[in-house]
Amino acid sequence: MAGDWIKMRNDLQTHPKVVRISSALRADRFRTIGGLHAVWCLFDAHSEDGSLDGYTTEVIDELVGFPGIAGAMCDVGWIIVSEHSVSLPEFDSHNGKNAKRRAQEADRKRRERDEEPVPIPSASKADTKRTRGEERRVSTSLRSVDADLATLISLGVDEQHAKDWLRVRKDKGAKTLTATALEDVQREAVKAGVTLAQAVEASARNSWRGFRADWYANLRQSTPPPGKRPGNRFEAAAQAIFGDDQSAPPGARVMEVYDA
Repeated sequence: MAGDWIKMRNDLQTHPKVVRISSALRADRFRTIGGLHAVWCLFDAHSEDGSLDGYTTEVIDELVGFPGIAGAMCDVGWIIVSEHSVSLPEFDSHNGKNAKRRAQEADRKRRERDEEPVPIPSASKADTKRTRGEERRVSTSLRSVDADLATLISLGVDEQHAKDWLRVRKDKGAKTLTATALEDVQREAVKAGVTLAQAVEASARNSWRGFRADWYANLRQSTPPPGKRPGNRFEAAAQAIFGDDQSAPPGARVMEVYDA
């Protein structure tokens, strides 16, 4: 009963728990975020302390129209179920009157800082100082990279491979790993018959901004198996004529031919 709005993080779509919930429910992450919003609004509208007496996970699923969402939130620690109630942990940190008052106060202070005049630096220091807006953009960029890294690691990707790939993407102009981009990589990995971890490793090693099944197939074809050297054009001709068995028939004269 604390008002007509709630707080939601701007990087929620890449939060590891959102990824886990989406995987468990086999749902699009934007569908998952909509379900989370509905659940949090339900608590915000009908609870003063983050607890709903007499509610069950099944009742919450029915009220928000998303079967399984409450149970999935419980699995990641975003809902606690007791014998006679369902509650949200850290409700006062994110919902309720106190949380909203703190959010409004923080927003007011941010606006006041933005309205403050930025001192003009001397010529000798002009290149070493950033405006407040620039500092904020750098901070936001770092948070995005951390969130993308956490998402990849939660999906089983090696940490170093994930870092290397995100660095490649950044160098090629991709600021963040969007949900759509990640889903594209996962879909192409399935087409290529590899795991997401293998797809990210291949992308990192080959400086690919994304991942395509046909790129991976071409890479595999151009790489000879261990212990086998690439053949020359005469070997290719012999393969075409004689097949895999290229041994000379009994009594035949054998002439060595070398490719210049």
